[in-house]
Amino acid sequence: MPFGLTNAPATFCTLMNQVFHEYLNKFVVVYLDDIVGYSTTMEEHRDHMQKVFQKLKENQLYVKREKCSFAQERINFLGHVIECGRIGMEEGKIAAIRDWAMPKSVSELRSFLRLANYYRRFVEGFSKRASPLTELLKKDVHWNWDPECQAAFDGLKQAMMEGPLLGIADVTKPFEVETDASDYALGGVLLQNGHPIAYESRKLNVAERRYTVSEKEMLAVVHCLRAWRQYLLGSSFVVKTDNSATCHFFTQPKLTSKQARWQEFLAEFNFEFEHKKGSSNQAADALSRKQEHAAICLLAHLWGSEIGGEGGKNTIVLVEEDLLVTKRNRLYVPRAGDLRKKLLYECHDTLWVGHPGWQRTYALLKKGYFWPNMRDDVMQYTKTCLICQQDKVEKVKLAGLLDPLPVPTRPWESVSMDFITHLPKVGDFEAILVIIDRFSKYATFIPTTKQCSAEMTAQLFFKHVVKLWGVPTSIMSDRDGRFIGSFWTELFSFLGTSLYISSSYHPQTDGQTERFNCMLEEYLRHFVNARQKNWVQLLDVAQLCFNAQTRKNPQALNFTKEWKQTNDIARAYLEKASKRMKKWADKKR
Repeated sequence: MPFGLTNAPATFCTLMNQVFHEYLNKFVVVYLDDIVGYSTTMEEHRDHMQKVFQKLKENQLYVKREKCSFAQERINFLGHVIECGRIGMEEGKIAAIRDWAMPKSVSELRSFLRLANYYRRFVEGFSKRASPLTELLKKDVHWNWDPECQAAFDGLKQAMMEGPLLGIADVTKPFEVETDASDYALGGVLLQNGHPIAYESRKLNVAERRYTVSEKEMLAVVHCLRAWRQYLLGSSFVVKTDNSATCHFFTQPKLTSKQARWQEFLAEFNFEFEHKKGSSNQAADALSRKQEHAAICLLAHLWGSEIGGEGGKNTIVLVEEDLLVTKRNRLYVPRAGDLRKKLLYECHDTLWVGHPGWQRTYALLKKGYFWPNMRDDVMQYTKTCLICQQDKVEKVKLAGLLDPLPVPTRPWESVSMDFITHLPKVGDFEAILVIIDRFSKYATFIPTTKQCSAEMTAQLFFKHVVKLWGVPTSIMSDRDGRFIGSFWTELFSFLGTSLYISSSYHPQTDGQTERFNCMLEEYLRHFVNARQKNWVQLLDVAQLCFNAQTRKNPQALNFTKEWKQTNDIARAYLEKASKRMKKWADKKR
C-alpha cells in the first residue's frame, strides 16, 4: 500500500484489527502501527509476545527492532503515560500546555480547547472551568478577552498540569460514584478504593438551567450512570450526592414524566444513595464509552437476575431506550446498538430458518421479543433481503377455482410424494424424494438417484415412512412412471393403500407437495456453496427447519402423545384453514 493515500490509515487499521482480532482487549491493543501487549507476569508476557510475533509472521508483517521495546513497566501511548495500573498525561503534552500563549482569536482558542478537551478526563470540573472560554466560541459573540477569561485560561492550564493519575478499573472491586451539579454544569467522578477511575462533566443547556436544584442533582446522577454503564451494570455500588432530596428520589409519591423516565432508566442499576456533605463532594468528567458494550452487559445482567428466574414471568415492564426488560416472557429490545438487526438476521437469514416470508419471520420473533413497530421492521427487512429477491420465484395468478382435497383424520393416514430431479451430482445422489404427511405437514427429504426405480422408491418409502409410522391409507402423487407402473400399484393394492394420481399437466392437484418442492429448492439456493456440492448435507437441516414451523408445528403434531384430542383439534383447524385458503385463492383468480 503506497504512502499518502487518504484512506490508507483506515485500511491499515482494518488490517491490524483482522490480524489480531482474537487477542484484542485480552492482552493486545492496536492503533495503526503501535502494538501494545500487556501482561501480569513476565512468564505470561513472554507467552503473549510469542503469540503476537506468530501472528505477524503468519501475515508477513515485519517490525523494526530499533523501534520495539519489551518488558516495560512504563510506556507512552497516544499521548498518555501508563505505569503501575495508573494513567497520566505525557510530559511533552504537559509542557506544550504550560507554554501555550494567550489566545488572540477564536481559531487559536479553539485549538487550545481541542487539546485540553483530549485530556479533560484528568481535570476536575472541566466544563465549569472552561465555561468562560467556550462562551467565546458561540456564534454572534464578540471577541472580548476579559480578566474572567484569562483566569479561566490560567486555571485550566494549572489544573491540567496538576492532573491526577487515573486508575484502571477492576471489576472485582466495588465502585463509588460521586456527583454534583451547579447552575451551569454537572459532573461526577467514578472511584475505586478512593482513587479516581474516570471523570464526567458537561454544561447544562438553556432548558436544563431552569430545572430545580433537586432535578439538576438527579440529572447529574442519570448522566454519569449513563456514561459509566459499562462499568456499573451488573454490580452493586454507591452513589454519593450532597443533595438530601436526591437520596429520597425513589420514594417520591408523584413524578413528572421526565422524572418517571429517569426512574425507569435507573431501575436497571443496583445501587444505593448516600448523602455526603457538599464541602467534601467532587465532580469531574470521564471518557465516553461504546453503547454496544453496555447493551451486551445489560443483557447478561438482566438474564442472570430476572429473565431466567422464577419472577421473570410477571416482571414489571420498564420501557426505556437503553433498557432491556421482560413483558409476558418476551424481551424488550432497545433501539440502541444493533440488537434488533441481529435478531432479524437470526430469525430470517440463518440456516435453521431458511429465509422465510415476513409472516413466519414475525411469528418467530414475537415468541420471545418485542419492540414498537416490530411488524413493520420485519416486513421492511424481508422485502429488502437480497438473497430472497435473487432466489425466490414470482407468483402468478392461476386460472380456475380451488377444490381442496379432503382433510385426513390422523397423522400418516394420507401422504403425498414427489421427486425433485436434475440437481448437481454429489456422489451417487442427484435427486430428492419428498414425502409429506398431509395431516401434520411433516416433511421427509431423502437424497436419491435420478434413475431411482419403482423398487428402489418402495425401499426408501418403507425405510423412512412405513418402518416409523406404518402403512398409510392413501398416497397422493403425480403421473411419474414409477408411481403408475405395475410394481407400485400392485404392491400398495396388496397392502390396502389407495393411490391417487394427479391430472395430466396439472401439478396443482398435489399443490401441497409442489409447494414444498418450491420451498426446498429456494432453501437450497439460499445456502448451497459456490460449487453446489453440499446440498445433500443441507437436507437434514432443511427438514428440521420445515418441521419446526410456528404455532402448531409438524413435529408437535406428529410426536404428541395426546393423539385423539390433539388430532380432533388439529383436524378442525385444518378444515377451517382449507376453507379460508379456498376463499382467498378463488378471490384472486
